[in-house]
Amino acid sequence: MLKNQNNILPLKKSGTIALIGPLADAKENMPGTWSVAADFSKAISVLQGLNETVGNKVKLLYAKGSFLDDDSVFEQRAGMFGKSFNRDGRTKEQLLQEALNIASQSDVVIAALGESAEMTGESSSRSNIEIPQTQKNYWLHY
Repeated sequence: MLKNQNNILPLKKSGTIALIGPLADAKENMPGTWSVAADFSKAISVLQGLNETVGNKVKLLYAKGSFLDDDSVFEQRAGMFGKSFNRDGRTKEQLLQEALNIASQSDVVIAALGESAEMTGESSSRSNIEIPQTQKNYWLHY
């Protein structure tokens, strides 16, 4: 969902933009769950698309901000078919702090939150359609 509060869109191609979220650099999730036969090498992440759009006119900062989900086993299952979320050794507190640091340096924050392709669709429907709590936690601090 996109909310154009205070007519901020279209974004200016100047200043500093923070892109935060576990789906910001997850190009394999862009085609969605219904495109199992998609060529993921042709997909473009939100991060890559923004970089290509703003070029060197904008300072673009990126932070993962959170895991897709706190449960690492669930997160692995939610990234089947070679769709990794590159869960690194950082703690959720470290991810959050990195996100808060870059947000404080930015004029605009773009959030790339939600569910992975495999969290919805045939045989994958969830009873709770809210954004996973670990992703919401960042916005509670911001």
